[in-house]
Amino acid sequence: MAEFQPRELDELEDALELLEDLDELESLELSPALTGRLSEYQDVLALCREAFPQEEPSETALLDVLAEAREVSRPSLGVEEGAVGEGPWRRFWERWRGTLLPAAALAGTAAAVLWMLEPQRESTDDLLTEDAAKLADADADADADGVEERPASKAEERSAEPASSAVEPIGESEGAAGSKGEDAGASEAAAASEDDASSGAATLDSDSDDGGDEKVEAKANERRPSTKSKAVAELPAEPAPTPLSKNEAWDLLTEADRARLSGRCTRANELYKRVISASAISQAVAQAKAGVGLCLEQQDRDAEAQTWYDEARADNPAVQAWIDTQRDEQPLPSKSGKSRSKKSAAPDLEDAL
Repeated sequence: MAEFQPRELDELEDALELLEDLDELESLELSPALTGRLSEYQDVLALCREAFPQEEPSETALLDVLAEAREVSRPSLGVEEGAVGEGPWRRFWERWRGTLLPAAALAGTAAAVLWMLEPQRESTDDLLTEDAAKLADADADADADGVEERPASKAEERSAEPASSAVEPIGESEGAAGSKGEDAGASEAAAASEDDASSGAATLDSDSDDGGDEKVEAKANERRPSTKSKAVAELPAEPAPTPLSKNEAWDLLTEADRARLSGRCTRANELYKRVISASAISQAVAQAKAGVGLCLEQQDRDAEAQTWYDEARADNPAVQAWIDTQRDEQPLPSKSGKSRSKKSAAPDLEDAL
């Protein structure tokens, strides 16, 4: 059709409407190209008529179609003869299946979603238990260090006693050498040298004994569990937290945000973790996890903060916008504050010099 102009296309369209009634195409006074195209269309139409001859439907064709439709639709409209007990059930199913099937599908989808999200809550509980275990280990190490330092001070006191006793014979030998003559002084000097050698050997023996005592006491302290670790092991299991209502959860989050923005991250973390363990609102739990991450970011613990951010985004992807807003409002990390204080202290030291 690209070789025809718009005017010729209009003429061709008009001629197609009269194609079956035309005997001679030259009577239309068309261009040779249009006449040839119309002759091709006439040949195609003639071949179609030969392959698909036209038939006139009978007068009873419509009645036959209607009767067949009634026969096919009759079993679905009522109860077949002989099926006495199926009538009410079929009517109930036909009426309510459009409501029951979508409701069952919705309930199954909700159960599947809850089952898929449950492992993420377990990973959050694992993080909380790991933090508590780290704190308990740090306290136990501090107690063990204090116990090891006390026996060392006693050993130092005992090692100082032989040294003082070894000095006294030297002073006495010098006094005796001054009261006698030169010959007696030489003999006393020799005796003093022997005393020095014996006192040095005694000092070495006492030091080795003290070192052995220290090792024995250190091993005993390592075998002996600290009282605080025993107390931690004997503590009863904490009861399950009381579930928070919607208003209580958001009130705790508001209080925790105020504490975090004022720099009191210890108090903020307590409130955030209470919301995480006791709230059933996914949005509140996600914001609490993000708050813990922001507190860790204030303490320059970026790796742990990123773990909490990932947990929060898994619960609610929209929490990222809240994280960006709060990150601009909260105090800077402690590391940058220390570097700033060092820079400000440098000019003061230069002025003092």
